[in-house]
Amino acid sequence: PFGGLNMIFAGDFAQLPPTFGTNLYNTAIEAKIYGNMGQYAIHGILGKLLWHEVTVVVILVQNMRQKSQSQEDHDLREMLTNMRYAKCTEKDLNFLKSRFVSNQPDRGTLFQRPELRNVSIITSWNSFKDSYNMQGTLRFASDTKQKLTEFRSIDLLTGKLDSKDQAGQAKRHTKKRKKAKVLKMTQVLQEKLWKQPPGTSDHIPASLSLCQGMPVMIRYNTATELCVTKGQEAVVVGWDSTLGPFDSEVLETLFVQLINPPTRVRIPGLLPNVVPLNRQKQSVPCRLPDDSVIVVDRDQVHVLPNFAMTDYASQGKTRAYNVVELSESKNFQAIYTALSRSSTAAHTYILGDLNKRQI
Repeated sequence: PFGGLNMIFAGDFAQLPPTFGTNLYNTAIEAKIYGNMGQYAIHGILGKLLWHEVTVVVILVQNMRQKSQSQEDHDLREMLTNMRYAKCTEKDLNFLKSRFVSNQPDRGTLFQRPELRNVSIITSWNSFKDSYNMQGTLRFASDTKQKLTEFRSIDLLTGKLDSKDQAGQAKRHTKKRKKAKVLKMTQVLQEKLWKQPPGTSDHIPASLSLCQGMPVMIRYNTATELCVTKGQEAVVVGWDSTLGPFDSEVLETLFVQLINPPTRVRIPGLLPNVVPLNRQKQSVPCRLPDDSVIVVDRDQVHVLPNFAMTDYASQGKTRAYNVVELSESKNFQAIYTALSRSSTAAHTYILGDLNKRQI
């Protein structure tokens, strides 16, 4: 089925399921294609059939992320192994309790330490992430005694959805539209859009508050050869801007320095690992304060402040300092994903509590 080629698929069954649809091994996926099936369901069946063509399974058991040899690190590895199956023991729960920030002797000054001051917090919900990022942005500007510059998006109104559809329904609605009617964007409506958090518009921000040195995360695969990929972390080093709609300031180019990219990037005229990020236009369903959804063509640089990230965004990362918020985690996979980013037990910090029944 793969054209005579040997294919290798790598994955972790204990990590988070797809954001849309179901796992290929889920029995909810039909075994046959019927005439009234939609394209999405058909693709799921075809994917499952291909997955069933795999003839050899290799299970890797050696932990390559946590290699330290202290007793705490051993307990961390043992706890993660049990959590993969939601079978944590009392010993595992006691270890987790020892990593609660509330149980640290220096909890009052813990996050004053330079190595922890700007560490991105892993959380499950986009609304939590947006709130952490907003507070982190204000705190960073205060810490560094800088003034924030606010850059707005350029939004072209293309259509309005009738009611309070979910964001996923809004996406499907826009895919079906062949040609959207262009409507006039009023200043009142634009101001409402600019005040909405990124989680209400597919994480393409209506407003970006930035200053020098601020940590950000790239949200779009722009140039893989330059390591400008979705999820890559960076810091702001400069920008070019211009005047936009309603006398707003908009970005032309944002210059960021990549943090630990897979390969060293060198662009003539720029410092090592510094790359330019330009505005990109994309059709986006945007949720308004009254919960109605409109569709706009949004022109904006695809980055977000990086004082928090979701558990989905954290997948694949190894973190020397791992701060996680687990009180509202959706399931044991979310808790496992967040905690397994840690490279050491000593630098794992749990904010709040967690639901023991989930693990």
